[in-house]
Amino acid sequence: MIFSSGCLRGSIVLVKVRVKFFSLYSDVVGEELVLEFNNSFTIGEFLKYISEKYPKLKELFEEVEPLILVNGVLRDSNYMVDSDVEIAVLPPVSGG
Repeated sequence: MIFSSGCLRGSIVLVKVRVKFFSLYSDVVGEELVLEFNNSFTIGEFLKYISEKYPKLKELFEEVEPLILVNGVLRDSNYMVDSDVEIAVLPPVSGG
């Protein structure tokens, strides 16, 4: 699967991403996807792309903003992904 964010940031680099979905998100997409992108992208761009591909995810993301971990580290929407990584998409954890 090839994704283009609409603007190149230097030379084209193929970025392979393993995406793991948890809880209510995995009910929509399944537990894991492997995607290939033709250049670097931000987490925000990734969320927009995956929301367009899976409209039900967009609804869920609007209700409950997901936590995004890149290689096990919490990242915000401005974080740039420019190499092969694992992205985990999970709902916020609440305790009580």
